[in-house]
Amino acid sequence: MKNMEQTFNSTNLILIILTLSFTLLVGITVIAAKKTLKQKRNLKSSSPIVCIKKFGMVQEAEIAKNLLIANQIKADIFYDNLGGYMGRSSSGSVELKIKEEDKEVSLKLLKELEKID
Repeated sequence: MKNMEQTFNSTNLILIILTLSFTLLVGITVIAAKKTLKQKRNLKSSSPIVCIKKFGMVQEAEIAKNLLIANQIKADIFYDNLGGYMGRSSSGSVELKIKEEDKEVSLKLLKELEKID
C-alpha cells in the first residue's frame, strides 16, 4: 500500500510540474506575441516609410544605417540580392529607408557622413 501511495504521489508531482511548465511556456509565448503586436502597431501608427538615399553597395548603406541607428533613428536597408544568390551584393540600388518624420535630421546626419568621406 505504501509503494502505491508513493507512486501515486510521484505521478501527481510529475503532472503538477509538467502543468506548471506548460503554463509558464504559454505565458512566455503570450508575452512575446503581445510585444511583437505592439511593435507592429507602433510601425503602422507612425509616419510613412520613405527612401532617404540610394547606394550602389550594401556596405555603404550599412554604414549610413548604423549612423542613423546610433542617433536613435529607426532605419533599414532594402535591396535585391536575387534571392540570396548574390550574398551581400546587390543587383541594383540599395535603398536606405526611415520614417518620414525623421527625414530632416537624417539628411543632416548623412551630409556630415559625406564630409568624412
